Amino acid sequence: MSHPRLFNDISFSVRAGEVLGFFGLVGSGRSDLMKSIFGLESYQGEILIDGAPVVLRNPRHAIEHGIAFVTENRKEEGLVLMHYVGMNVHHVAFQHTGSAFISHKKELKQTIQAIQRMNIKVNSPHQLVSTLSGGNQQKIVLSKWLEKLPRILILDEPTRGVDVVAKFEIYNVIRQLSAQGTAIILVSSELPEVMALSDRLIVMRNKKIAATFSSAGLTQTQVMIEATGVGQ
Repeated sequence: MSHPRLFNDISFSVRAGEVLGFFGLVGSGRSDLMKSIFGLESYQGEILIDGAPVVLRNPRHAIEHGIAFVTENRKEEGLVLMHYVGMNVHHVAFQHTGSAFISHKKELKQTIQAIQRMNIKVNSPHQLVSTLSGGNQQKIVLSKWLEKLPRILILDEPTRGVDVVAKFEIYNVIRQLSAQGTAIILVSSELPEVMALSDRLIVMRNKKIAATFSSAGLTQTQVMIEATGVGQ
């Protein structure tokens, strides 16, 4: 995959049940690459799912192929802050799939299930999302993609701006989804985090892949050498 400005000559694979980490300094191209996979940015090249080429021109195409995306900017791109919890839990259906109708009874039931599954701290399913903590907001962003188990889940900075307890709850969700067979692409600027959670780690530098590592025995020094190019 390539983009004239955002990234160049990218090629990688991710397997069912694998957590594939992406690490790179600001400007390395990792977040733009994820947006392209989800159909938010154009790209040149080919994406294959189960060996078959797919064309992902927009998020609806990506969702139809089982791809989910948790954006790094939850307040502006992942949530509707002035809507209530239930509306946000079902935001994927409203915004992307064309399924604008859902009965109030079904919405309430599914919202309560999502609150319980993700341990979201709310007073009511009708509480405004803007009144929740960062950790609970992020769990809502995650929950809206989990009504139907995604085949591929892209997580871009999933624990940014959340407290320690919420971080570990999100880590548990990542591990559970991986165990259920979801292929997870994890982008994080927290090196210890992405190393601990990933089976393999791709390092990007200057909008290209600089190195791919197995996480077993990997050191932070090895990763930073590839991310910065210093010492090569």
